[in-house]
Amino acid sequence: SILELSGRMPSLTEFLLRVLVRRMLEIDAAILKMESDIVPDDALGAGDDGGPIGGSPDAAEKELKQSQLNIMAHILDAKMMMVFEFLQRNLDARANVGDGENRLIFSLMEIFESIVLLTHQSRCVQFLWFYLSSLRPAWTETFLSLLLRTAFSPNLAMPKRLIALAYLASFIARAKFLNMNFTFRTAQYVATLARE
Repeated sequence: SILELSGRMPSLTEFLLRVLVRRMLEIDAAILKMESDIVPDDALGAGDDGGPIGGSPDAAEKELKQSQLNIMAHILDAKMMMVFEFLQRNLDARANVGDGENRLIFSLMEIFESIVLLTHQSRCVQFLWFYLSSLRPAWTETFLSLLLRTAFSPNLAMPKRLIALAYLASFIARAKFLNMNFTFRTAQYVATLARE
């Protein structure tokens, strides 16, 4: 796999992770679009003859689209699992942080800021960073700081700031490992930004 190559050539790790994350985001966004294109049968309603209103695609076409959607979802799941395993192998949560781990964390945060934050309608890939943040309080703080810095930066485009704010809200709502101090302070910052 692409991440095994990074083990043999550490200087390529950031580049390979960028390529992999970009591809996973493309798949993630495509799945969301395909899901919105597949209209559930019960959403169509029924006409006077009992058939669907509006001439829905025939069953074979709908089944093909659903099959394609399932294949893409399996591909995304496999790629994400590969990255989760890579993180588990390369970031030992029990050991002291070494230079290699610091470089990897820095690279992953840079990838999040430059790629993930710029991608509209991602539903799955960001959970890699949620997982990463769960491994160490310092990494949680780094991730929250990145999101807060982005959300509060008047020099950045408003869409990017709003996406950072959405990730902040999602993160503090889901991250059960967050202590109350992190959660409360982050919620205060979000409320302050909302009032501006």
